[in-house]
Amino acid sequence: MKQLTIGKKLILSFASLLVLMVLLGGMAVYRLTHITDTFVELVTENTKIADEAMEIKIDLLMVRQHENNFIRTRETATLKQMQTSLASLKMRSKTLNDMAEGLGLTGIAANSRQIVKMLGAYDKGFKTVAGLIQDQGDATDGIVGEITQNAQGLEAIIKPLGMSGFMNEFLTMRSHEKDMGTGEGEAVVAKVKAISESMVERSYTSGMDSENMDKFDKDLKGYLGAFTKLADNYKAMQTQVPAMHRAADNIERLSNKIETDAAEVTATKQSAAVAEKNETITFLYGLCGFIMLAGIGMSLFAVRSVTKPLNRIIKGFSESSEQVASASSEISTSSQTLAAGSAEQAPL
Repeated sequence: MKQLTIGKKLILSFASLLVLMVLLGGMAVYRLTHITDTFVELVTENTKIADEAMEIKIDLLMVRQHENNFIRTRETATLKQMQTSLASLKMRSKTLNDMAEGLGLTGIAANSRQIVKMLGAYDKGFKTVAGLIQDQGDATDGIVGEITQNAQGLEAIIKPLGMSGFMNEFLTMRSHEKDMGTGEGEAVVAKVKAISESMVERSYTSGMDSENMDKFDKDLKGYLGAFTKLADNYKAMQTQVPAMHRAADNIERLSNKIETDAAEVTATKQSAAVAEKNETITFLYGLCGFIMLAGIGMSLFAVRSVTKPLNRIIKGFSESSEQVASASSEISTSSQTLAAGSAEQAPL
């Protein structure tokens, strides 16, 4: 270092200060960039997870509304709407799973996979229910159509007989058709069979001819067979519908859990980001102070690097001046001595 020129010392000092500022500034920029990325992740990713969970619940409400409408109206258009909503719900669930796995949120990813599984169970149950409803048919086809057709045949035979008791039993039997959805299908079937047995007994004393008797037996057996099939159909529905509703309830519960977990993850990351931001601000204050002190140190070093050689030169000049002055004084003294000697030796 002592062998360096003043210019090189100054360049080395300011270059060192510049490198130090770049390194420390780079550290500060890195930390600020990391904080920015954290907040961007909070806004763009974690918030999206909560939004997707909310959209799943909204789609689920639409699906359940279409389910109720289809069971009530049995319209094909409602069935198509149901299928569209289910497809959207499945897509959102898979998207949610992909997002959670991408962020390493294993708990949320596991819950989203459970939603996909529950959707599969719901979809399977709904398809079964839809098939059962379509099997029921209406007054012109399906099981209900078969019941209606046989009932009309019985009424055409019983009504002309003018037997009020016979007709009342027939009407009572038909009134039980609306009881099939009460969850007491077996009891309703038992009541209808009991009424049908009483009607058979009445037919023996009703005065029917053999042709009408044969038709009566055929229609009554057809009616009872269709009625039993309808009871079995409703029984299967009463098994499937609650299973569907349990799956839907689980989907809603899991969606709520995902929303809660996403909010907790967001709060945790936000707290960490704020803490890192505060640490970075403190670091920047310290960095500014350090750079200021380093600048002062480098300036003092630079000034000393300049003034020290100058002081040596000045000191050298001073010593030389003193030597010259001393030599001059000696020369002057010698001159005076020589002059005095010369004066003494001169002839009188």
